[in-house]
Amino acid sequence: SESVKNAQKRVKAAFEFIEKLGAPYYAFHDRDVAPEGKTLSASNKNLDAVAKVLKAEQQRTGIKLLWGTACLFANPRYMHGAATSCNADAFAYAAAQVKKAIEVTYQLGGEGFVFWGGREGYSTLWNTDMKRELDHLAAFLHMAVEHKKKIGFKGQFYIEPKPMEPTKHQYDSDAAACLNFLRQYKLTSHLKLNLETTTPPWPATRCSTNSRSRSPLTRLAPSTPTPATRCSAGTPTSSRPASTSPPSACWPSSRWVASKRAA
Repeated sequence: SESVKNAQKRVKAAFEFIEKLGAPYYAFHDRDVAPEGKTLSASNKNLDAVAKVLKAEQQRTGIKLLWGTACLFANPRYMHGAATSCNADAFAYAAAQVKKAIEVTYQLGGEGFVFWGGREGYSTLWNTDMKRELDHLAAFLHMAVEHKKKIGFKGQFYIEPKPMEPTKHQYDSDAAACLNFLRQYKLTSHLKLNLETTTPPWPATRCSTNSRSRSPLTRLAPSTPTPATRCSAGTPTSSRPASTSPPSACWPSSRWVASKRAA
């Protein structure tokens, strides 16, 4: 069942497995380790209860937390995005969820925190104001940076580029897109990239492109290998139409968007 008690048991089983692997680190999504409650406060209470067990297992085994992250894609409230949602309530809820996830990551001694916008994107430009959505995403990240400084968290912030998982045109589709975004919104001093190297649903050239995009730049983190079991994550879980071809390597320019609207 999705009870807190079972979630705490899963933590102990996971650490036993990680010990046998000899892995020095683990990572987590907030909603993966603790069940979501009926309210935000209930969800936070559940996460706190599980975090106590996570901390105890870290102390027992010496295994460290590499990074934490907030699941801003599974709940239906995020069907149109979190930081780029057209619903102000969804934006506010996502901000509160990330705030809590950063705090728990800090309490557990995490070395970083990852932002991944699986729902941050669009299916068509006809009903999308890209500039406005990207402004909102940047404001969201700047607020996270401010909170990080406020609580004294010294860990690194990351963005994880990944195309079409599950949104047709994701704003964080690849390294080049993310870098352009970080430069435009003056976030390069606060965030690096977390690149997965084993996400097989997309062409192998995507990983090559990401690696080439990041290689000349000193603000980027090394690629993060992930288990082969993550390949199932590429299956679209949204009612939005899926695509078999990867999106453009970079966001369209404002001139291109304007010409499309004029057409």
